[in-house]
Amino acid sequence: MFVEKLSCPVRHYAWGERATADRSPYISALLGAEAGDLPWAELWIGAHPSGSAVVKRTGEPLAKLIQEQPMWMLGLAPQENSPQPALPFLLKVLCCSEPLSIQSHPDKATAAKLHAILPKEFPDANHKPEVLLALSEFRMMAGFRPLKEIVTDLDDSPALRPWRKALSEEPTLEELTRFVLEADAPLLQNMANLYCQEEHTGIQAEQFHILQEKYPGDCGVFFALLLNVFILKPGEAVFVHANVPHAYLEGEGIECMANSDNVIRAGLTPKYINRKLLLSTLDFTPRPPSLLRVPASQGDFDFTCGDDFRLRLIQTTPYTRDKNVPAVFIVLEGRANVEADGKRFVAVKGTAWFATASIRKLRVTPSTNTKIAWAET
Repeated sequence: MFVEKLSCPVRHYAWGERATADRSPYISALLGAEAGDLPWAELWIGAHPSGSAVVKRTGEPLAKLIQEQPMWMLGLAPQENSPQPALPFLLKVLCCSEPLSIQSHPDKATAAKLHAILPKEFPDANHKPEVLLALSEFRMMAGFRPLKEIVTDLDDSPALRPWRKALSEEPTLEELTRFVLEADAPLLQNMANLYCQEEHTGIQAEQFHILQEKYPGDCGVFFALLLNVFILKPGEAVFVHANVPHAYLEGEGIECMANSDNVIRAGLTPKYINRKLLLSTLDFTPRPPSLLRVPASQGDFDFTCGDDFRLRLIQTTPYTRDKNVPAVFIVLEGRANVEADGKRFVAVKGTAWFATASIRKLRVTPSTNTKIAWAET
């Protein structure tokens, strides 16, 4: 067992892509699966307990094999009184045609506390730093805008006068956000309706209209004015820090994160919402998008997030793993020749794989017009 082929779970969340008369959802087309009437939202390539891939050769969950053979799979010797061994990252293909929730991910200390007191809502004790790499144009909101820009927008809109009047003369970002999260629903509904009747330009106002149409009167609509709204081009990526509010809005991308499913939500969703908790944990630093671009001379995307994960997009240059760590990868386009300690095989489009840490030499050579998402520690 060196490189194992995986069967990966699909999440059919309501915001996912649905088949149209002329186009299949990206994930169903990638897997060669019948789309049906389902929304195709996420493909999980990893070993998270709530959605582990299955090793095709044995039919067993990857998470189970890692716990049984941590030295072989992860390069970790079992230690007494230590947590169960686990793959420290999760790779996803994410596709949304509708907005996801306004949310943040707790830092590691907060995640441990939340898991201890609310294990149902926060299923693990880990943090969840994440990076999203766009495969198509990808629209999202992330990080607070400069305070002066937000206040100017409020001052320029008669519809938002109740919001502005409720604030101090020189409000803080926390004060602005608190009003939105704690205001009565009828007041928010009325402000949103009146704002949409006014003439406003720019991507913030455009996004406000889109959210109001989908979630009328929801407090999350007003985050279109609080947060940066931007569009990633294919090949661009953004890193989302802990406790930073964000929402993915529309597009297809690769997402890599620490192995966690902890989310604090505030709006734009029927899922569990805890606005008080979000408010108490948010990072209110004005933060422009942490955009990551690949220099034309470099060719392939390569991003490392501390000790949690490394995400690569292999397209033009063969990749030789330079240390003995576990990895997962999926072929998004084309095919690749894989060599693992002298054993060779071809990985084709739509197939996902796990490479054990025990492989001494692992090399992946992409063919023409190939695209491979690769994650490792």
